[in-house]
Amino acid sequence: MTPLLKQLLILFIILLVLFLAAMGVMMYHRILKKVHVKQGPFRKLNFVYNFHQGDYQKNMLILEEVMEKIKNKGLPVVSPVTIYYDNPRKTKRKELRSEIGFIVPDSVTQPIEGLEFKQIDNQEYIYTAFPYVSRFSIMIGAMKVYPAFTKYLKKHNLEEREIIEIYEMQNKNIIYLMPVK
Repeated sequence: MTPLLKQLLILFIILLVLFLAAMGVMMYHRILKKVHVKQGPFRKLNFVYNFHQGDYQKNMLILEEVMEKIKNKGLPVVSPVTIYYDNPRKTKRKELRSEIGFIVPDSVTQPIEGLEFKQIDNQEYIYTAFPYVSRFSIMIGAMKVYPAFTKYLKKHNLEEREIIEIYEMQNKNIIYLMPVK
């Protein structure tokens, strides 16, 4: 075997291993999972949060701040929630608006010091869920769910609205909701 052929064979094996590893990661994160969008009611949620205007990439830092405030009040930290009001493809980064926080028990009906409070109780949503395996799931879920929502909205002649993402860590799911009128 010539040295060039040997190098090509080694390169091929390395590329094959990398390809198989990438496919394994994608399969583990359920990249091929079909997204089924449904329409209907969703349960009422109590939500404590901070409002943020600016790049959505800063939301994780805000989430950690909100979690500390909730823990300091002795309340259980349930599921993280983010409400995205603007489409980043249509809005400048510095103008993007979001609310970042947590679902709190039904017994909480007032704002916690330094946080805002509201009940999420819209009657009608389009919704779906995507499995949460790791933080990478958030990106894959958005890549799969947002186009499915857009297709559903067009098909049913509905208006694009804010998107609510609920990260149910205990159920290993990300729930995506969009209110409809």
